[in-house]
Amino acid sequence: HHDYKSTPATEVIAEWAKKCKDTGADIVKLAFHATTDDDVQRIRNFGVHGGYGSLIIVAMGYLGVESRRNPLSFGSVATYAFTGKSSVAPGQLSVAEISSCMKKR
Repeated sequence: HHDYKSTPATEVIAEWAKKCKDTGADIVKLAFHATTDDDVQRIRNFGVHGGYGSLIIVAMGYLGVESRRNPLSFGSVATYAFTGKSSVAPGQLSVAEISSCMKKR
């Protein structure tokens, strides 16, 4: 599920995760546009403490870049990066940028 406009309340994030899991998904992917630091923290807390098993969770936008640089700190099993000339989602990093971040860890 992607919400390109906002980050909903934790209860709504949980509803989306449950809907995805109920379809039989092995990995649930959730992406929300973060417009405040509180949004980023809410996304991180859900990813770390939500209890939905394998999860890819992304805070889109400038404020959420850390969720792409360090997905494990958000409880995410993976991240996404672009290979072309420009991103396909707000705040998305290139493969080279992600690779550089991973090498520093």
